Amino acid sequence: MILAIFPRGPEPSEQREKNQKASLLASKIADGKMIHYLDINAKFLTDDGFLTKKIMPDYLHPNEAGYKIWAEAIEPKVAELMGSG
Repeated sequence: MILAIFPRGPEPSEQREKNQKASLLASKIADGKMIHYLDINAKFLTDDGFLTKKIMPDYLHPNEAGYKIWAEAIEPKVAELMGSG
């Protein structure tokens, strides 16, 4: 499973746009059979595109709350891939 590069910085930025383009490139190798791509970035952001310190205190690395969001966001796909979804 390939995940999109997680958002960084407190607000939409040029760096986020670069990461989004890199993620799009990476998504192209996903074949839906052996390689799966998933973009869960919206789960980390507020409705207006902001990243809070409650999820990533340094605006880059998830904390416990961020890891919980991450786990919950990928769980359905992992279950599907493991044959239990």
